[in-house]
Amino acid sequence: MKLVKYFLQKKSVTLLLLVLILAGGLFSYIKMGKLEDAPFTIKQALVLTPYPGASPSEVQSQVTDILEESIQSLSELYYLKTENRAGLSKITVYVKKETRADEMQQLWDKLRRKVNDVQSKLPDGAGPSVVNDDFGDVLGVFYGLTGNGHTYRELEDEAKIIKNELLKVKDVAKVEIYGVQTPTIDVSVSPSVMAQSGITTSDIVRAFEAQNKVVDAGGIDAGQNRLRIESTGNFYSLDDIRNLTIVSRSGEHFRLADIAQIEESYQTPASNLMRINDQPAIGIAISTVPTGNVVDMAKAVKDRIDKLSQSMPEGYELTSIYEQGFILNLIISVLTVIAILLFFIGFKNGTLIGSGLIFSIFATLIVMMACGIALQRMSLAAIIIAMGMLVDNAIVVSDSALINMERGMRKRVAIMRACSATALPLLAATVIAILTFLPIYYSPHITGELLSSLVVVIGVSLMFSWV
Repeated sequence: MKLVKYFLQKKSVTLLLLVLILAGGLFSYIKMGKLEDAPFTIKQALVLTPYPGASPSEVQSQVTDILEESIQSLSELYYLKTENRAGLSKITVYVKKETRADEMQQLWDKLRRKVNDVQSKLPDGAGPSVVNDDFGDVLGVFYGLTGNGHTYRELEDEAKIIKNELLKVKDVAKVEIYGVQTPTIDVSVSPSVMAQSGITTSDIVRAFEAQNKVVDAGGIDAGQNRLRIESTGNFYSLDDIRNLTIVSRSGEHFRLADIAQIEESYQTPASNLMRINDQPAIGIAISTVPTGNVVDMAKAVKDRIDKLSQSMPEGYELTSIYEQGFILNLIISVLTVIAILLFFIGFKNGTLIGSGLIFSIFATLIVMMACGIALQRMSLAAIIIAMGMLVDNAIVVSDSALINMERGMRKRVAIMRACSATALPLLAATVIAILTFLPIYYSPHITGELLSSLVVVIGVSLMFSWV
């Protein structure tokens, strides 16, 4: 109780300490990272292998089974989930829950080596296999781009320009574009024309394969210089395709435009579509760097988009679908708790106990910044969850001091007795409350990684409330 006596006697030191806590907490709040969700590692990867023209059973026997056999030699493997479609093998790899987050990248590298080792065993026309393990980005800001009178290709081109500009904004980690349509060149030949000309679809395919290949044509030595020979014949426009010469099996030559209709189109059916107010749209999603401030990033992105909107061609419009913004819930929670305290236990005691709540939160913010814990849903939820418990210690000590004063003790003596009588029991209760959440922290599953900040923040804030 010497410490309590010291702070009661040295009021200037006590006030200085409290001012430093408030200033440090405010500084920490301004400077610390702010995200939507806590960063976490998704312990699964996707192995995709195309095999055009193959049936699902052929995909399974000739591709999936070979890849499965190689992947199953991973010691960290939990289980595999396979899906065989016409022309596509899809293998979802789940690793053991106890695999630590810092080991995941090395594990994915091992998986890629296992997959690459069996590429030579796949049949002709299959592969190459693609391993995708990048699922953990949190997209905190989302915009939609519409273009009245513009095609999907024009929308995509404009979205790429916007993407390049947004990547220059501070704290932007990645910009992803959604709703992009796969462009196609549709060559339509009627059966009657094919019958009259003797042209088959195989003849057309063969002509395309021979004409549009990128090959090394070599070079010519000219003294000390070497001149590169560039082969021509690649397609650069629809007219180039229309002028393609098709040779039938009987040796007759035809211009493709004379026997077929050539049009630009998009893959049907579309793999994904996005609309805003019934208009075709492209989505632009922005994620924040792990240590970044998503609130500041969202504001900087909005400022950059406002400037871009002024220089965009006519017809284009950017619509905000989702912007990041939070902390209001925390402020409302604090004000609600203080208001209830003032209503039930009076203005003076309510203010005293409520101030303890505020000091505990500000001190917790200092520790969070020092430990690299950002403000996000989990850490904010921890403060809100702990809100009811943060005032318990102050209420018990305050009530005990009031009872002592009603018994005739002087104020300082009453406070000293209240602290000495309740310190250890309240410490035990606080530690028990902290230990209640500890199993979550040590969970080997993704739960432990995602909720680790919740456990730490609750523990720190409760200990500060006891102090």
